[in-house]
Amino acid sequence: MPLPKQDILKDKSLAHYSQLSVEANILKLLRREGCPVPDVITSDESTQVIVLEWCGDITWDDLCQDESIVDKQGYTKLAIEGFCHIERVFSEHISLVEPYIYPLDYQSHLHQIGEKLLTSARHCISYLAWIRDEPLTESETKIINESWDEISYCILTRQPSLGSLDYNARNIIIDQKRLSFIDFSTIGWDWPERRLIQYLTGLGAHVEGGNFVTLLDAEYTKLYAEIMSKMDVTLHWQKLTALVDYHHILFYLTAIIRLLGILKKPENRQSILLSQAWGAVEPRMKRALFKLAYKSLSNDEAAMSIRKIFMTFVE
Repeated sequence: MPLPKQDILKDKSLAHYSQLSVEANILKLLRREGCPVPDVITSDESTQVIVLEWCGDITWDDLCQDESIVDKQGYTKLAIEGFCHIERVFSEHISLVEPYIYPLDYQSHLHQIGEKLLTSARHCISYLAWIRDEPLTESETKIINESWDEISYCILTRQPSLGSLDYNARNIIIDQKRLSFIDFSTIGWDWPERRLIQYLTGLGAHVEGGNFVTLLDAEYTKLYAEIMSKMDVTLHWQKLTALVDYHHILFYLTAIIRLLGILKKPENRQSILLSQAWGAVEPRMKRALFKLAYKSLSNDEAAMSIRKIFMTFVE
């Protein structure tokens, strides 16, 4: 039986101090609203223990890396529908969730981190052009600058949404035909398309032969966009598919920057740790470049222009 609304999110005095309190109460709200999250069996603030319903032992990252699992499209559909359901519940219950938001100046934070990532990614494109033994031509530079200005503007002006700040492929759990999102101990504002890309992209960290795997394709990106545009009529589905595509491009360029960091400073502690997690640089670099050149999630002109340039890097 669902808990009465007044019993959900009632422990507001501990919200900013206890991740356990945030986790337990947010999960209760999401569960009550029918979201694919585990049930809270019990929690104890004094001992900092929370017991959740068993959801399975296969993560989304495992799904991405395991070639023997055949119904990946079915799981992708479930993940998108579940993700959108969670986004909707957060948007409809902001007043209830607000006391549990991690305190941060999100407007400034997102703009600063977004600008930094976008600027670094743009420089990375110019650097990668040397893979073909020549720099970007004048016409290529013009195309990329115009496309990147559009991409940057759309990302930075996108209205963020409330949700988990720990979005990664290990926080989706699969048990047969059931799928659950876990870890809502830190809640805040972020761009939903960034959440989606990082939830549904397996990194294969600490997995022998692991690599980047994004299960989203154009069809399921459109499904996401159609669901979200029905939730907010001010958002056109084509713009949303473009935003997913933009974050997909930014994700892989950021991954390449980190891989180049390993090559540049292999003795650096961060490089050592990342190398231990990701393994050999070359197969990951090849995969990231291939995704940038050939993984199309939309028909957006700016995204297509960037991809065409990357095709010249990998041919």
